Amino acid sequence: MTGNEFDPTGILPILDGEIGFEEAAALTDGEAETLRRLEIETLGLLASTLEPVAPRAGARERLYQALAVSSNLAPVVSLAAVRAERTAAAAPVARTGLRWGLAAGLLIGALGLGTAGWLVLEQTRVENQLARVEGERAALVAELRERERQLSAEREARFGEVSRRNEALQLVATRGVAVCPLRPVGQATTLQPDSFAVLYMAPAQRTWYVKASKLAPPPPGRTYRVWFESENGPVYVGDLRPAPDYDLQFEAAGFEALVMKGVKVTLELPGQHSEPIGPMVLFGDDKMMVL
Repeated sequence: MTGNEFDPTGILPILDGEIGFEEAAALTDGEAETLRRLEIETLGLLASTLEPVAPRAGARERLYQALAVSSNLAPVVSLAAVRAERTAAAAPVARTGLRWGLAAGLLIGALGLGTAGWLVLEQTRVENQLARVEGERAALVAELRERERQLSAEREARFGEVSRRNEALQLVATRGVAVCPLRPVGQATTLQPDSFAVLYMAPAQRTWYVKASKLAPPPPGRTYRVWFESENGPVYVGDLRPAPDYDLQFEAAGFEALVMKGVKVTLELPGQHSEPIGPMVLFGDDKMMVL
């Protein structure tokens, strides 16, 4: 074997562990060259020169470390070490990613819960507002219906009043109507001397009419009551309406055949219709025929 030929057996002491890594680093240039060439050719030449044998434990690692020392290269580590190093380096990143994922999940969950809570509150607010509006609408409808009922009652009352006054006017203006004036009597001549009333009667009319003027308001719980004086005693006719009208319109039926001796107005308690017990205020017994 010449100086340029490579003797692969020269590397066996390194593989067998007989030469240490520090001694291998102090090899000559030729030996270092041999080790560099060994980096490329050792394994193949060993297979063709030596009989196949199983490498000893750690042979590969010692070989790569020897090559690294001789060629000033970085130490070569095993695949398992690289994998362990990568796993160790990736672990913090994985933990960081996990933490960020958990934080993002918690944030999204919190936002979802907040949105759901806001939607519930908003729905409750809208429902309360709708209930309030519905209550206001119902109250307004009830108020409008009550007002409509009052207006209808007032309208009917006004129509009735107009009809009653028209009948009274027609009675007063009818030819052949008989009138009977009533004047103050008793204490009324002093308390209300200017008061008076007129009874209008007409055979052709179905209603008769009494109209009083300048009467003082009756005491509380009292009312002005009209009576006809007949042969059989007083006959109740009706009550004068309260101020300011103080009038009475009544059906003539039942009184036409009555032999009337006079008309009087007394101050009575409500409910007393059989005979007058209160003081007499106005009285008249003179009938005059209007042509």
